[in-house]
Amino acid sequence: MNQVTVPLTKDELILNSYRACRAEAGDIERLIETLKTSETHVKNTALNKLQVIGEQIKFLQKQAHEILSNATKDSDLHKVPCNFVKVPGNIYHLYERPTGDRFWSMISSEEFGENNKNNYLGSYRLEVDRSWTPVDKLQEYSESRQFAESLFEKVQNVPAIKLIEKDDELES
Repeated sequence: MNQVTVPLTKDELILNSYRACRAEAGDIERLIETLKTSETHVKNTALNKLQVIGEQIKFLQKQAHEILSNATKDSDLHKVPCNFVKVPGNIYHLYERPTGDRFWSMISSEEFGENNKNNYLGSYRLEVDRSWTPVDKLQEYSESRQFAESLFEKVQNVPAIKLIEKDDELES
């Protein structure tokens, strides 16, 4: 006769195949309780995972809002008149004339000194991606950029990526 291990309760095992095929009083109650407990566990697990996804959605919405806000600001700054070619990596200074018209200058407010009749609005660096970084945020931007570059370096050293690059070279 085959020996089958069938859990009856948490602490008790059935090692008898004859007993495994027979129902006793209390088996149905234990089965119902096990099903209820399982459903509760499954529900709680699903709710926990959905909660994590909900938090991620909120975070992504916040990031999307920041991206769109920055894009609007960058677009607005690109529309400001300028009498020179703006080069990424350089710092430019934003002024407002008494008439309310804004303009870019290569001359800082310190260089203008007392002779400046225009209102100084701020200084910005034009980035390679054509976004604008306020001068007071350059350190933060630089640290963020260095972190991204270090991550990129680590990814470049991953063997799977090197295999993909080699496959691309072979196809060329």
